[in-house]
Amino acid sequence: MITTHYHKLTCFLIALCFLSGCSESEFSRERVSVSGTLKIGDEYVEEARVEFIPLEPADGPTASAIVTNGLFTISEETGPLTGKLRVEIFPVGIELEDLTASIMDEKLISPFKTSIPQKYQKHSQEFTVDAFVDRPNEYDFVLEED
Repeated sequence: MITTHYHKLTCFLIALCFLSGCSESEFSRERVSVSGTLKIGDEYVEEARVEFIPLEPADGPTASAIVTNGLFTISEETGPLTGKLRVEIFPVGIELEDLTASIMDEKLISPFKTSIPQKYQKHSQEFTVDAFVDRPNEYDFVLEED
């Protein structure tokens, strides 16, 4: 009796899953890998964070990568969805120990490894890119200094 009830419940849950549209992805578009470079003027940025935000269509997750020595890569598994993307670029903070040491030595230092101009950060409209499935998504961003 319990086995029959369990069997019916299992069949019901499987049917519900099919009817509700269960799939591997909750989005109708595919994720893609992206890579590229980041410079300020002629110099590669030592360290920063690049974020790709869905713009058209505007649904989907934000994908981000840490820039190291001017280079960044995001794999297909965690990359952005295809479509038009807005790009935001943020500075990465220095280690807490370094900041603490500078305060103890009464030295004034920036809490960021690289200074990224504000116009490229939150809600930036400076860069938009298109991401595609059938071709490389390689982007080279050159920032203007303040």
